[in-house]
Amino acid sequence: MQIDNSHYATSAQRRSVSNIMSIMSEDLSRANRILLVAEELNTLAPLAAMSLSIYDPLTRNHNSIFSHGYSRETVAYLDNSYMSIDPAYLWILRTNQSFFSWETTNFDYSRSISARNFWNPAGYKGGSTSYLKSRSNRYVGNLHTSSEDPGQPSVGFLRIIDDISPVLSALVDNWETPKSLIEGLEEHACSLFIDDKGNTQRPHRHEACIFGRIHELSNIAVRKYGNIDSLHVIGARLPSTCWCLCGEIVHRVDFKICHGGWLVSHVPASLPFGLTIRQAEVCSLSAIGMTRTQIADILTISARTVDRHIENILEKTFARNRIELAYLAASSGLINLDYLVAHFNSAQCHKKGGEDD
Repeated sequence: MQIDNSHYATSAQRRSVSNIMSIMSEDLSRANRILLVAEELNTLAPLAAMSLSIYDPLTRNHNSIFSHGYSRETVAYLDNSYMSIDPAYLWILRTNQSFFSWETTNFDYSRSISARNFWNPAGYKGGSTSYLKSRSNRYVGNLHTSSEDPGQPSVGFLRIIDDISPVLSALVDNWETPKSLIEGLEEHACSLFIDDKGNTQRPHRHEACIFGRIHELSNIAVRKYGNIDSLHVIGARLPSTCWCLCGEIVHRVDFKICHGGWLVSHVPASLPFGLTIRQAEVCSLSAIGMTRTQIADILTISARTVDRHIENILEKTFARNRIELAYLAASSGLINLDYLVAHFNSAQCHKKGGEDD
């Protein structure tokens, strides 16, 4: 991608933009690219703090993948609450602006809830947020900055960020290429790529996997639940993490959406919250909507035993009820991949039966 930097005011600005373009084209890990880009941005403005956050389209959450200068509490605020309550951020959403700074808002930002609770106590007198979009105009995350100078970052700096937003978005785009996702996998993880047509491809660097059943189940799950158009529908969403029992070994199975399909990886792991396998089975069946009687029939145990397991699960997970437990199971990797696929097949059978009637 080429950027016209001829209108930048100084040679330092032109040089930094060119350097960033070069960094993004080099064969570096994402972490190294982020560090080098951050160094270049610091040459353009006297920034005291910076945070680069990813937007996850599956969970609809944000996660800072790089921060410098901010406290842990501040980063948590930026990831979890800032986008919902900060008046300036809501203003750029409402007016379709690509950035704001303390100087560009039409009100005294130093009196905002964010400034009163976080920026002012930390000694910041200026700051900004840039709303990052990909080349296809898809929202991918935010770049937050803070400074000790009321006039920084300048509007000129923020316009540069806006110019290179499609380039920066490659650092925070959760709809990544399979290659970039593979770089972040655990050392012993096995992976496969499932394209939009359901075809499966293996990354060349991975040897043949002995757990072919996980791959088969994952392919079915992606084809049935992985429709991007239905991600917002609770119950029709493919969980980002499931678990699968292979012999006596529990595998964590991760689903990552990316350009052209899904990258699925699996690795031996412990069950979340210290649950036993039987408790995780009960939790999973409960989360996909099975009644205590149905769970008892599937696991060939009594309904009273199911109730006892549910009580123990609630105690371990700190969920207050089965509804909360279902949400927790879907978001914490407690959905059994076997049950997820079987549940879909069962639902399809009921649907066909209803149509025949």
